[in-house]
Amino acid sequence: MKMLSRMIPAAVLLSLMIVVLLWSCQGKRHEYKVSAQSVSDIMYDTSYVGVAEEKILDNRSDVQFCKALQLLKTHKNLEASIYIREGVTSLQKEDSGKGSEIRNKLDSAIIDLLQMAAAARKGTLNEDTFANKYHAAEWMVVHDEIEMWEQMPALDAKTNLHLRKTLQNINYKLISEDAEVKKEGECLLKEGYAFLKSSQVLARDTVISATHREAERIKSFVKKQI
Repeated sequence: MKMLSRMIPAAVLLSLMIVVLLWSCQGKRHEYKVSAQSVSDIMYDTSYVGVAEEKILDNRSDVQFCKALQLLKTHKNLEASIYIREGVTSLQKEDSGKGSEIRNKLDSAIIDLLQMAAAARKGTLNEDTFANKYHAAEWMVVHDEIEMWEQMPALDAKTNLHLRKTLQNINYKLISEDAEVKKEGECLLKEGYAFLKSSQVLARDTVISATHREAERIKSFVKKQI
C-alpha cells in the first residue's frame, strides 16, 4: 500500500506534463509566419530527420557549362564542345521528367544546346548566346523540381527533403545573378525555409493549401529567370 501511495502522485504528475505538452503543440498548429532570421540561420533546419540527409543537388551540369564557357573565352573550341555535350547529359539526368508546365521549353533548350556544341566545334558559337541558353535551361530544371514537389504527398519526410534540396539549388544559382535577382531570391529562400519549419506543426489541410501557394510563388520567381 505504501508503494502504491507513492506511485499515485508520480502518475498524476506525468499526466499533467503530457496535457501541458499537448496543449502547447496544439497552440502552434495555426502558425505560419516568415521568420526574420537570415537565410544562413535557417539553411540547415533538421526537420523530418527520419529520412537520411542527402548532399546538395549535384549541379554537375552547371559546373560543366561554366567550364565550357571559360573554354570558349580562350578559344579552346573543341574542348568547349565536349563540355557542352557532357553538360547536356548531366542536365537530362538532373531533370526529373515529371514537370509539365515548361516541358516543351526544356526539351527545346536541350536541342539548342546540342546544336551549340556542334557550333562550338566549328568555332562559330557566340559566348553570350550560349551563356543565356544554358542559364535558362538550368532554371527550367528547378521549375521542374518544384512541380515534382507540389505533386508529392504532404507531411512526408521525402517531400520535405526534396524541397530543401531544391531551395539549396536555388541558393547556389543566385551566386551568379545580379543584385536585384539575388535580393528577391533571398526573400524567397527565407520564406521557403520558414515553410519547412512551420509545416511540422500545421494541420494536414493547411499544409496542402500552403504547399500550392509556396509552389506557385517559387515557380513565378523561376519563370522570370527563363
